[in-house]
Amino acid sequence: MDVRIGGRSAAVAGLLIVGVGLGGGWTLRHGAERPQPEAFVAAGLTPMHRLLGELEGEYDVKIQVWSAPEAEPRAFAASARRWLSMGGRWIEEEIDATGDERPFIRRTLMGHNAAFPGGARFERVTFSSAADVPMPETGTYDSPTKTFTFSGTHEIEGFECRTRTNLRMESHFDQVMEVYVRFKGVSPENQGVDVGEFKAIEVRYVRRG
Repeated sequence: MDVRIGGRSAAVAGLLIVGVGLGGGWTLRHGAERPQPEAFVAAGLTPMHRLLGELEGEYDVKIQVWSAPEAEPRAFAASARRWLSMGGRWIEEEIDATGDERPFIRRTLMGHNAAFPGGARFERVTFSSAADVPMPETGTYDSPTKTFTFSGTHEIEGFECRTRTNLRMESHFDQVMEVYVRFKGVSPENQGVDVGEFKAIEVRYVRRG
């Protein structure tokens, strides 16, 4: 997908970054039994790792993508699954839209870094079959609103892309992810180009079963 910025065309990573959506003694594979609280403690995990486990499951997904601030959204359906891995320290997500007119796969790895010097935080990185760059973000979780909030920066096609992502748990079955982006030219040919923040992606998850 291309987005026109200041008369130029910038290929925007992973459906405009579509995620612009997440070592131990035992290994948990997709579909395996979730570790019990005592197992988390024995492995040195925290309640935040248990929170990640609540995201596990298979989902039907509806995605809207805005390629520019004033553009009309493009909507399509996909499927998603999440599973704990590496001893429950990480949760992996895969969104598969191979049935779409422009098929893609998006994978996200998310964990909780309790030892970060600036304070505990969630860390995640997203990869997409439509992009050549990883898309890292860090963030926090707000318990009253059941919302993860992330931000990050990556470069693509001569632009710095700043992302702001909210993942809201509306219920056990329903979740909404919104991704906001801002582009600033960093390569010589894109100097002076600055596109203010706009909503680029909305992903609605409905848990199966």
